[in-house]
Amino acid sequence: MEDIIRKADPSRIAIIDILRGFALYGIILAHTASIYLIELQAEGRNFSDETDLQIKQFLSLFIERKFYLIFSFLFGFSFYIQFRNAKKRKQSFTKKFIWRSFLLFVIGLLHNQFYPFDILHVYAILGLLLVPIRRLERNHLLLITCTLIIAASLSSEFNEHIKSSSSMLILADLGFSHRIIHQLSSGHYLMILGLFCLGYWAGLTDLFNTPRLSIKKITLCCFAALCLMTGIDRTLHHHLTLSPLKSLGLSFCYMGGVYLLYLYSRKWKFIWLALERTGRMGLSNYVLQTIFFFFLFEFVYRHVYTGTLFSLIALAHLFYMVQIILSILWFRRFKYGPLEWLWRITTNLYKVPNFTKKELKTSV
Repeated sequence: MEDIIRKADPSRIAIIDILRGFALYGIILAHTASIYLIELQAEGRNFSDETDLQIKQFLSLFIERKFYLIFSFLFGFSFYIQFRNAKKRKQSFTKKFIWRSFLLFVIGLLHNQFYPFDILHVYAILGLLLVPIRRLERNHLLLITCTLIIAASLSSEFNEHIKSSSSMLILADLGFSHRIIHQLSSGHYLMILGLFCLGYWAGLTDLFNTPRLSIKKITLCCFAALCLMTGIDRTLHHHLTLSPLKSLGLSFCYMGGVYLLYLYSRKWKFIWLALERTGRMGLSNYVLQTIFFFFLFEFVYRHVYTGTLFSLIALAHLFYMVQIILSILWFRRFKYGPLEWLWRITTNLYKVPNFTKKELKTSV
């Protein structure tokens, strides 16, 4: 299975792309709910269908605010890979990464025009803080990580943001600058930065090359901690909720579960290949999901029928399947996703990377 996945690019770590592809599945479901809430508010309506209410509760418990944490962790790990590779090749890193982050910020601003909860510009800004801490020792880095996560979790505003879906509606009405200020004061950015640091720490400790038994133990510990926090949370006053830590614990359980399935179920070749291909063009697929919903609500939802959350979730699943098919077909010919390639050529203005596999073979 490893050989099949590595044919296109032996330098990539398959499980990272698989986890990114899996996170995209959760992201599209979470976006479906958030965009639907905005549309309901625009029409002055509330949830009225019992099935929709149950779906929203399910999404709130198991999907919303879980998968962006996985994305944040993987962003930190990817930063480690970039820094390690630059160090091995004895290439300058800081200036190139700052320029790369600026380009991501521009992409995020453009994306924010279609979806008010864009995460790309946030990653671009907060990612710069990884530059000064990249040379810290592992223990110091882990201490900073724990401090950031605890600080985010103790913020009462962050807890309210985590608990209340209606907060998305409030944020959607805010201007860009006010939205940034709100997120800064809420602790939301502290959590993302903490996950960045944790992902970088995972790279330093070579976490994804640890023995299977260690992955099992880590996943079981995360599950036990999640159960413990759930029990404690029920006895606490609502202002002392452990919702942020529960979301984090469930995200780790998801990652550990997918990793263990990948290690022990290599016969599921198509599933792993589908997730890996989808994750390899994660930036392109993330933006494509927004474009899909934009045209859906702009030209279909408002003018053709009044959709329900159930119907939108069904469409989201269908579109995610389409993304899998498109991703698999795309990588039969091309080496990078479209936005990934554009990001690379604008980062390396002096060296344009090969786009198609045919060009890659010719150059070799």
